[in-house]
Amino acid sequence: MVSYDDTKLIRLYRAGSSEAIGVLLERYRKKVYGYILSIVKKRDVADDVFQETCIKSMVKIKRHQYKDTGKFSAWIMRVAHNVVIDYYRNLRTNGMIMGSEYERSLLSRTAERGANVQQREAEDKQAGLLRRFICQLPEEQREVVVLRYYMSLSFKEIGEHLGIGINTALGRMRYALNNLQKMMAKEASESQKLEMLSYVA
Repeated sequence: MVSYDDTKLIRLYRAGSSEAIGVLLERYRKKVYGYILSIVKKRDVADDVFQETCIKSMVKIKRHQYKDTGKFSAWIMRVAHNVVIDYYRNLRTNGMIMGSEYERSLLSRTAERGANVQQREAEDKQAGLLRRFICQLPEEQREVVVLRYYMSLSFKEIGEHLGIGINTALGRMRYALNNLQKMMAKEASESQKLEMLSYVA
């Protein structure tokens, strides 16, 4: 069964073979798990997200929500991506999100592009602010930011992954950076107001 192609394994699974889906998911375990881990950074979280990805994939296949185009690997990566986005959305709801070197890199880039921040504060505080701001971006923009700075995909790869053109991906990133700059500028403005009030008090 290991030698069967993806299409054959999917048909066997829909026909009731649990072994077939096991072989199929194992075939892409390394790629999918590696993608998830590269974003969430923690193995225990990656394990949970990977399991959720497998479960959702199984359900979608059973419900015929997977259309056989011969690109199962790309499809399951999209499922994994959506589960990761859901994970970050839940963190936003709870007021928490994980940090990374990519966030600090992005913060540096947005600052260089003209974010009106009075002074750069400690790196940890910057990363914390950026995590909160990324969570506030519209989903389409947040997806591109995650894929670009967490997954280090090229804009061509991002376009292929999301099913959009390169120009669209670039446009979403441009809007995301502009929004991040505005958020940071507003944060700086609020900090200045609080500092002035402290002198008055």
